[in-house]
This record gives sequence, C-alpha cells and structure tokens, in this order.
Amino acid sequence: MKVYFEYVLIDNVIINFLILLCVAKCLHYQYKKIFLFLSSIVGGVVALVLPLFNVGVLLQIPIKLILGCVMLLIAFKFKSFKKFLIGFLCFVSFTFLMGGACYALLLMFGKSIDSAFYGYDASIPLGLMLAIVATYVMVTIEIAKHIYKKRDACQFIGKIKIQFDNKSVECEGFVDSGNRLFDNVTGLPVIIVSTKVLKNLLSSEILTNIYFGKNNVQNKNFHFIQFATLSGNSKPMLVFKPQKVLFMFKGKTTECQVIVGITSSKFSDVVNYDALLHPSMLI
Repeated sequence: MKVYFEYVLIDNVIINFLILLCVAKCLHYQYKKIFLFLSSIVGGVVALVLPLFNVGVLLQIPIKLILGCVMLLIAFKFKSFKKFLIGFLCFVSFTFLMGGACYALLLMFGKSIDSAFYGYDASIPLGLMLAIVATYVMVTIEIAKHIYKKRDACQFIGKIKIQFDNKSVECEGFVDSGNRLFDNVTGLPVIIVSTKVLKNLLSSEILTNIYFGKNNVQNKNFHFIQFATLSGNSKPMLVFKPQKVLFMFKGKTTECQVIVGITSSKFSDVVNYDALLHPSMLI
C-alpha cells in the first residue's frame, strides 16, 4: 500500500477545520478563522505523527482527548468551564460521527481500519472523504440555523381572538418589530390577518372582493389604506375595526385597540402563524 503523508496531513487539517467550524456554528461561539486554522494544523500534525510511534489503542484514546481539549482552547476563548465542556462534548460527538462516515467509506472500498491511520492508496478517490465530511458539516449547520430561527421566532408567537359582527375567530400571530403600519383614519396600529382565518368572520361579498383584488367594498365598517410591500410598491389593503381583539401572550391576556388588515397572501416562515401583529401590542 502506498502512503501519501501529505494527503493525510491536508485532509486532517481541513477536516479538523470543518469540525471546529461546525462546533462554532452550532453553539454560536465567536471565532476567528486564523485560530481555527492553527488549531486544525496542530490536530493534523499529531494525527500524522502519532501512528509512527506505534502507540497502543488504549493510550491513543486519552492522547486524542487531550488533543481535543488543546485544539478547542486554541480555537475559542471560553468564559466558563461549562461552555468549554459543552464545546468539548460537541467536538467529540462530531468527530466520532464524521469518523464513522469515513470508516464506512473505507469499508466500501474494501480497506481495513489501518487505512484510516496511514493514508490513502490509489484505489480511494482523492478528496472523497473531504466531500463526505463537508456535506455532513453543511447539513448540520443548516439544521442548527433552522432550530435557532425557530426558537427565536417562537418567542414572539402569541394567540389572538378577533370579535366582529357577533362572531369570533382565533389564530396564532407573530409580533413583527418591522410592522410600522398605522390606520390613517383612526390612527390605530394595524395587524394583518389571513383570509383563511377571517372566512368565518366576514361575508362572502367581502372575501370575493379581496380575492379578485377589487377596492370598491361598500360597507361603512370597512375602508382601504395604503401599505408598502417588500418590493417597495404601494398597494391598497382593506381594513376594519373589530369589536374586540384579545391578545394572549406568555400567559397574559390583554385587550388591544387595533385595526385588522386583510390579506389573501400566506405567511411563510420557520413557524406557522396566520397573522402579523403590531409591536405596540406588547406594551
């Protein structure tokens, strides 16, 4: 078997960098790429040199655990032992998972576990292990981003109950700090609610006009306001003053004086909701 030590070193450095980057992204650690790179070089050099000393497997385990601690201390600045411990456990977990993927790859090519220590021979495509690890890291980071976004969004999700014309409906709403819409007639803040929710509250005539984009609704309880879309264009939106709007948020129920805007668009986000609420409702 031909051994390419330079490939082993390069692969280990890159894989170490990817693992450290995965730890940083998943745990929201502050980092500088230069320190991740230096830490990766230290890990790569040790991984290259260690097998040359014929160190037993039982002794390799504590050496590699100590190496992991050193790499983390080089890569990140920890403000507490708890953060270091969480980072270390995450680092070890990712290392085992990615190592398992690489070992599975070697078995697919009919190689022994020794191949993992001494390098590649010509039958293993160069960079294939890197591709597997890189794919794993990208998927893990995207999953972590989704989880963080969902967690952050859930902090601003509440339930509203709208009463109008002796009927009422309930739905989940997201308190959007970017909602600065106010009614030019009453001066009240405007919340935007999907027609999916309001179909049991409004007449079929109103809903039909909204669906076909008409702005000639003849009802004294309704009027139109102009609002800007994300593209910067201004368009009319039908609004009405409900009899009552109850806002249930974090175990507290408050009655809010708001105007309800009607939209046929669907809200798309990491969490499900059917109303865009006004930040003044939190006051």
